[in-house]
Amino acid sequence: MNTGSIILEEQKITYHRWGKGPHLLLCFHGYGESGRHFGYLAAAMPESWSVIAPDLPFHGETEWAFEKEFNPAMLVNVLQLIQEKEQLQFPAVLMGYSMGGRIALHLYQEYPSLVSAISLVAPDGLHENFWYRLATQTGYGNKLFSYTMRHPDWFKGLAMAGVKLQLVNPSANKFIQRYMHDPHIRNELYTRWTAMRHFRPVISKLKDQIKKEHTPVLLVYGKHDRIITHLGGEKLRRGLEENVHLKFLPAGHQLLQPTFVEEIADATIALHT
Repeated sequence: MNTGSIILEEQKITYHRWGKGPHLLLCFHGYGESGRHFGYLAAAMPESWSVIAPDLPFHGETEWAFEKEFNPAMLVNVLQLIQEKEQLQFPAVLMGYSMGGRIALHLYQEYPSLVSAISLVAPDGLHENFWYRLATQTGYGNKLFSYTMRHPDWFKGLAMAGVKLQLVNPSANKFIQRYMHDPHIRNELYTRWTAMRHFRPVISKLKDQIKKEHTPVLLVYGKHDRIITHLGGEKLRRGLEENVHLKFLPAGHQLLQPTFVEEIADATIALHT
């Protein structure tokens, strides 16, 4: 693996590269992770491939100012700078894991000419979360989100009451109690969610684009994943069965592990042939 960086509008973006082959796999990581998390997958790819995985803002080794806007057009500028520095050829196969799935989907939605195929692993972005939309897409919601990250007790109590009333999934409550406990983690959550607010793929637009471009799409899910289920993938696939394919693995949310990467790599390569 080689690690490099580019500068865009005084912001430093770090990226990771594996391989020197002519075929390009462009990867976007999950929440709280970095491009390095694709290391196992990259090792399973043939020598004919190059794997590029940038660290998104407020993740990994990328240095990004909170007041600096991050949007799909800026991401394209980042990719163009990496392309020039690494002498890469687009279009690329896009891969996104969890939060990175949302990034990949929106990139394809707005810039399909950059994409030859899409391979998503436990992808976010196909099912709109009410709380995420409230916290990031509305002014009042974002203010409430900011207040809650500084004063979390009321929300933790609300979640506990929701479990007792069977309105909140116990797994979701466990996640809330864990992430609301640490002030540093709460601040990271607010910063990262707010930074990614401009990446909002729309299923109807995606379906139109996939149909128009005949883009092959692979959606990989863990059978026991309680964080992201396959329901959004089924919705995207409806009417596009020839283009969109679902794959299920005997696992939860953590799929980029040595046990599964060869199977994911093989299925991803098949999209390109």
